[in-house]
Amino acid sequence: MSYCRFATDSSVYVWGSDVIHCSLCELNDGDDMIFTRYSNAIIHLHDHRALGHKVPDRAFQQLEADQLKDGDIYKVPT
Repeated sequence: MSYCRFATDSSVYVWGSDVIHCSLCELNDGDDMIFTRYSNAIIHLHDHRALGHKVPDRAFQQLEADQLKDGDIYKVPT
């Protein structure tokens, strides 16, 4: 499940498998950031925006929708 990918409107690549990944994360010296809670991933994306990185609104919208559906603990998409 991809929340956003590197593109003209996105400086970040966030996707979920068994956990939520922020791949090649500039806030983590190019290493992936890993999240098991939607709220932590959302806060992390706000941190990216605060530094001027492009994060599309749809990434926040999808994470928040999944959080409402699943609770705060990330659930593997089925």
